[in-house]
Amino acid sequence: AEAEADKAAMDIASPVSGTIAEILVEDSDMVRVGTRIIKVKTDSGQTSKKIVTRENPGTPVVSVPPRSERIAAASQASVSTNGREAGAASVGILDIATAVGSRTIENTFIEELCPDWTADDIYKRTGIRSRQWLGEGESALSLSVDASRSVLSGLGLSVNDLDLIICSTGSALHTTPSLASLIHYELSRDLAEPRPMPAYDISAACSGFLYGLQISCDFLGSRPDAKILLVTAETLSEKTDVRDPQTAPIFGDAATATLVCAGPGAEHAKFHVYRPVTSGVGESGAVLRVPGDGSERIYMDGRKVFVEAVRSMILQLQDACTEAEVLLQDLDHIVPHQANQRIINAIRQKLKMPKERVLSNIEKYGNTSSSSIPLALTEFTDSMKKGDSIGLTAFGGGFTYGGAVLRKL
Repeated sequence: AEAEADKAAMDIASPVSGTIAEILVEDSDMVRVGTRIIKVKTDSGQTSKKIVTRENPGTPVVSVPPRSERIAAASQASVSTNGREAGAASVGILDIATAVGSRTIENTFIEELCPDWTADDIYKRTGIRSRQWLGEGESALSLSVDASRSVLSGLGLSVNDLDLIICSTGSALHTTPSLASLIHYELSRDLAEPRPMPAYDISAACSGFLYGLQISCDFLGSRPDAKILLVTAETLSEKTDVRDPQTAPIFGDAATATLVCAGPGAEHAKFHVYRPVTSGVGESGAVLRVPGDGSERIYMDGRKVFVEAVRSMILQLQDACTEAEVLLQDLDHIVPHQANQRIINAIRQKLKMPKERVLSNIEKYGNTSSSSIPLALTEFTDSMKKGDSIGLTAFGGGFTYGGAVLRKL
């Protein structure tokens, strides 16, 4: 059996040989240390008794004001936090648009390519039933341009209204020109006088959206009248080994485009953005790596990624709440990077959050790397109420980490 504890994932082996007589818990149950999980009938009919480890954590005493008082206090505080003076420009997300690969890939298709897992195994281990892969003629660029045009047209803007294009991607077509530069070119092709502006890629793996959001906040700190197009473009299906059960079922293809602004331009924003926190620790690629050319495929040590992802995403969410002066338990919604449903479940269980407050759409999109958080935000925006606080948290190869808090406007 496999078990997940607060700081580890582990295998459990029976202390005796025999036949399983009864399974006493369900898959994904949360149980206390010492709980009996399986009855084993031995050849001799005897049972093996072991000393039961018991939990004795004590009873912490914590004094916290009622949630209603904490929310009221937060709503009265200035939306400019994170060390910035009150009255500074408020950063907002005007809108988000998405574009996904046109091919729907069901688990039965993955099962044929990678027979080590059945379709049911894939869902139990990942929470994914299907994912979208690139169709004929599609690419990271085409998805990016589609999403960018959608968000701009929806707001009545053109590329010439922008001041900066940032693209988070692990799927760039070339080293140069960058994907951001190609997006700028495609959006400007029909204009007589395209507007010059900085356009560049960032590489922060699955944390890329939050890295880009932090860069956007800092840019707007000195240019509060600017408008920023933050694009995520991930087509990792092209780099996946379909024979590898650790990666074949996981990844989907998607691009998103987010319009970020400040000052008067943020008055009609959908979300207020508290400045994100980002961090990371160097890793050799022995645990998680995405190749730079077509001769290799994505490699991932799933168990090590699981432990590191759960630990770091909780810490980043806590840091983001501290920066935003919000208590983590007061978050109305949490949108974690959609890496694996087991990771999402582990985060929820460790934070003792109700299932309905930790949002997930991995079932139909898979892991879309840096596109996963904005993709989930677009799906759940309509179910959020004005004033709701939303925690974002991500872990990616590198290793990279990020966290942020949004408030629904």
